[in-house]
Amino acid sequence: MSTGAAKTRRRYTAAPRFFATTYVMTRDQLTIFEALMADELDDGALELSIPHPLTGSHVNARIMTPYELATDEMDIAVSFTLEILPAGTHPMRARSTVTFSLSASQSSISDLGIQGYALVEIVLPQGFQGSLIAIEGGYDADSIVETYLADEGVANRATVPIPSAVSAEPVSIALDVKQIMIGAGAVRLISLQANGTTPQTQSSARTVQLVWARI
Repeated sequence: MSTGAAKTRRRYTAAPRFFATTYVMTRDQLTIFEALMADELDDGALELSIPHPLTGSHVNARIMTPYELATDEMDIAVSFTLEILPAGTHPMRARSTVTFSLSASQSSISDLGIQGYALVEIVLPQGFQGSLIAIEGGYDADSIVETYLADEGVANRATVPIPSAVSAEPVSIALDVKQIMIGAGAVRLISLQANGTTPQTQSSARTVQLVWARI
């Protein structure tokens, strides 16, 4: 029979850390904070970059909900727990979805509110026609020009191959977050044939979704 302290071993090499913290805010700052939580962080489901409570260096963290408020005549104390994620964790980005309706070969839309976002996904409906989609952008509907893939300065027109599976079911095309950068307020989509230049007319109206992630 053996005696002594139980032996333990480290089960994880990278684990989150939790810190209870309090920020004192004005009423205006609280309004901004609550909008950030609801609109950008999906009520704590998404991460953000924030100064570490002890070191001050920026880390990826989640604001755990619910948070607590304590008020006086002037300021509001907002208390919550920060989940500090391990170094090297890739944060989920706040996302925005824009829907296009293509009734012919192209569709444009302006006033997107996507400055600071990058295109990360295209969702095509079943039966979408064409071999490629060209993506163009500009500051407004009158300034849309060809957009190019970010490829170490090499100008490649931003065209995305359309999977053949779209003939039978909707498809989602994931893009590298750095691949297409459009810091503009207007975007145009053009369905193209295999030669990359001839527009492809849709036989009926098609709805396409573009998913953007904050960068």
